[in-house]
Amino acid sequence: MTDQRFIIEMGIGTNQYGQDRTKAACKAVAHAISSAALLLFANTGINREKARIKISLGTDDPSAIDTAKVAESLPFGTPEISVSQGGLTVTNPEDGNTIVIVNAAVEVFLPKQV
Repeated sequence: MTDQRFIIEMGIGTNQYGQDRTKAACKAVAHAISSAALLLFANTGINREKARIKISLGTDDPSAIDTAKVAESLPFGTPEISVSQGGLTVTNPEDGNTIVIVNAAVEVFLPKQV
C-alpha cells in the first residue's frame, strides 16, 4: 500500500426543508471535518494536496446525492466518494414535511511515512 490513514472523523447532516440529500451530505462532511485540527501538515511539511480523502456517505436515496458538489466542499486533497444505503428520514405527521439525515465518515490518507 502506498498510503496510510491518519485521520477518521464522523459527521451527521440534515436538510429539514426540501429533502435535499446533497445539502445534508455537505453538512455531514462539514460536521466531520470541523473537529479535525490537522496540525500534521504544518508540523511535518507534508503537502496537504497530496492527501487522499475517502468519504463514505449513508442516505436513504444514494442516487440523490451529487458527489461532485460534496467534493467541492473539501478544503484540500483528492476526494473519493462512495454513497450507500443508510441515513434516515423523519416525517412530521401533522404537515407531511420530511427531514433527511445523512451520515458521513471522512478518512484522510497520506503517503506512507517512514
